[in-house]
Amino acid sequence: MTDYSIGFVTLVAILAIGLLMYVYLRRQAVALNNMARALEDTHMIAVKNRRDEHKQNPFNMSANEWIAKQVDTDAKIVETIGVSQKPMWVNLRCDDGKRIVISPLATAELKTAINAQRTNSKLDQITEPLLGTNHKTLVALERSLRDNEWFDLEAEKIGKDLGVDWGETTRLNFYIVSPKAA
Repeated sequence: MTDYSIGFVTLVAILAIGLLMYVYLRRQAVALNNMARALEDTHMIAVKNRRDEHKQNPFNMSANEWIAKQVDTDAKIVETIGVSQKPMWVNLRCDDGKRIVISPLATAELKTAINAQRTNSKLDQITEPLLGTNHKTLVALERSLRDNEWFDLEAEKIGKDLGVDWGETTRLNFYIVSPKAA
């Protein structure tokens, strides 16, 4: 019987130690979460202050310069071919014959939205599709707040210059469409 009582006391002691560890570790986890939240709030306040300061400075870059910087090219934009609000995109022609399509939608979403709007008219058969016919030569670049802290502020201004309202976008996709082979 003493063997059973010693085993029982040992089991109770192990359970008590486990329960105490759980309680103290839980309290520590809550304290660490509170610290993380406080640090995040401090960081967000600093970011907001920097953004407020940046908003005071005028953004003087033209749409051509900004887009060329985003797609890392020296090509100059010659004309705006088309603008659409639903689905949201801007189609631009460059001096080297390429087109740049800018949209907040990812490739699959943009293709789905474009295909939903297609009709069987003769005009649709004559014009080149928005993302081109050769999907192997289509270059898709995504730019976002990860790349530039002021990206959304700059994108909003450039969007207004191009005639489209992105809203509060945190990323834009730049599609470089090569010209159709003759």
